[in-house]
Amino acid sequence: MTNAKQCTLPLITFQEDNCYISYCPALDLSGYGETEFDANSSFEEVLSEYFTYTVHKNTLADDLRKMGWTIRKNLRKCPIPPTMEKLLETN
Repeated sequence: MTNAKQCTLPLITFQEDNCYISYCPALDLSGYGETEFDANSSFEEVLSEYFTYTVHKNTLADDLRKMGWTIRKNLRKCPIPPTMEKLLETN
């Protein structure tokens, strides 16, 4: 059984040249493809690999903190992603 948490994150999809890109600023992850659907599918794969790797290496909380996330002491509560304003401020 997994201890999965859910939260809503912005996903920005745009076209550059002949390629669609889906980008999540809160995680600094992206996927790409020839169509918007392909880009979103690619992003889902990248996101899955990110979580698989960081959970396996036990680095997820530290990685999220480095990206500006708030990790609560009560681990049953969802971590809080940085706001878009904060992301724009720090990038």
